[in-house]
Amino acid sequence: MLEINFNLGFAIPTYNRPETLNELLVSIIAQVSQYDFPVFISDNSTGETREQVCKIVQAHQIKYPFIFYKQNLENIGFNNNVIQVLSMSNQVQYVWLLADDDILLPNAVELFLNYLKLEANKYGLYVVNWIQKNEDLSQIVLERYIPIEEDEELDHEELFVKYAASVIAFMSCLIYNNSILQKLIKNEFSVSKNDWGFVYEYLALLCAYQSLTKIIATPLLCQRLGKAYYIDKYIKVFLIEFQQMILKLPKTIYSPSLYKKMLYGIKPHFKGKYNEAVWLGKYYGILSRQDLLKTCIIYFKFDKKKTATLAFLLIFFPLKTLKSIKQMIIEKSKYK
Repeated sequence: MLEINFNLGFAIPTYNRPETLNELLVSIIAQVSQYDFPVFISDNSTGETREQVCKIVQAHQIKYPFIFYKQNLENIGFNNNVIQVLSMSNQVQYVWLLADDDILLPNAVELFLNYLKLEANKYGLYVVNWIQKNEDLSQIVLERYIPIEEDEELDHEELFVKYAASVIAFMSCLIYNNSILQKLIKNEFSVSKNDWGFVYEYLALLCAYQSLTKIIATPLLCQRLGKAYYIDKYIKVFLIEFQQMILKLPKTIYSPSLYKKMLYGIKPHFKGKYNEAVWLGKYYGILSRQDLLKTCIIYFKFDKKKTATLAFLLIFFPLKTLKSIKQMIIEKSKYK
């Protein structure tokens, strides 16, 4: 009789992406079938894709019985979907949270298991490095997202300052110690209306506070560029929801002074990338640099009460570009 191996599990919140979910499942099952690790899926899909996703999952369940699938009666929202799928995985020792448009690289599971064998229950959080490819996965865009050659061991303050904005905002890089995570979920959340973003990073930062974090330098997964749900609402996600998440963190753990250090730490990490693209907006060709500034004016209007937002915004633009802001503020009424 087959028995589930609870040393590691995979949690996938999915929404209307049957094709990429299928590719992800193929990449996982090819590596976990010899270990019998469980895979958990919480499905927010609607319309025709709802049936498509269900059929894809059922086809994989025939080949690999340890896939546990929950189809929501309605779209419960991204955050609630994340909380739900993590709650489904409450029996595993470590849970790897994966977006439905990314894939594991070959031997990723075996490489990670080597860490678990050596380090047992030492870390509250693992952060794995990744490569970036274009939308059809035919071309490598970036071979090593985190620019390190050796693994790092960080306490919660070091993780926050160095990687809160630049790395762990990427959901698929996070592997949680579940004994810590499930207590946090029980105390902090229920599957209800959570209308703020980055709940997965919020949980990661709280896990990091209770134990050390290991940053794995070797890329273990591939991020598919161009499919993220937030592409059409980039400003809202990265300049509003990220701050909402930060402000919800306990100030006794993550103080305003630490937040300031984190803000100053973003730009050096992305040196060079900012010249090529204004974060994701310019990269995907959605907004020109000028349009992005105008959009920020629409959202924030740059009044005195938005100093934190303005400080965050300044990081995204070289000084040369910021010279145009003054005139745009004067003319901001045109963009209301």
